[in-house]
Amino acid sequence: MTRTIDKQNRVVSYRKRSGRQAFTLTEVILATSIMAILMVAGATAVKVSLDGFSENDKVTRAMQSARSTIERLSRQLRTADNVSFTQSSEPGTYNGQSVTMDVTTLVITNPRDGSGLQQVQYIHRTPMGSDSLGKLYYNYQETGQGLTTPTMAMLGEDDDVQINAFSVTTVADGASVVRAKVQFTLNVGGREFDFASGVAMRGYEYQ
Repeated sequence: MTRTIDKQNRVVSYRKRSGRQAFTLTEVILATSIMAILMVAGATAVKVSLDGFSENDKVTRAMQSARSTIERLSRQLRTADNVSFTQSSEPGTYNGQSVTMDVTTLVITNPRDGSGLQQVQYIHRTPMGSDSLGKLYYNYQETGQGLTTPTMAMLGEDDDVQINAFSVTTVADGASVVRAKVQFTLNVGGREFDFASGVAMRGYEYQ
């Protein structure tokens, strides 16, 4: 009699314990929903992080290119025999449409910087009436060569990177330029950074 009761008690107790270990359908659905929410939140955080990294990387690379350009330009200006610039308008295209382009051309003659170049040109082009869609191009002529290289996009080749407000200021002593200043604004996805180079001309010292 006692054994039977004990056996029954054990069976009842086992069944009770087994019942407490099971999950209801509601609990399973709730757990799945919470896991899905956490996974979406994690994926969103990773995407935001990657987007931020990509944007910062773009800004960093554009800043490095701009610094390299202004350093090279400063060196060429400082050692040049002469500097001149012109402003003009000419036909061009923007986003596949025919437009009139405002063009500023900086010409640096005989920079004595060891590059062996006879002439360097920096050409800033922007659609007329716009001050935020500019691109900077570069070409050069080697000493003794009759043709300049094809014009290359130097800054602003990326659609999200622009060169705005490119300007050249010179101070002359008689017919010779003795000081020159170039400044422009780098625009990367709406974030603007100013760059400027003001130098005293020393090209005459090398003649």
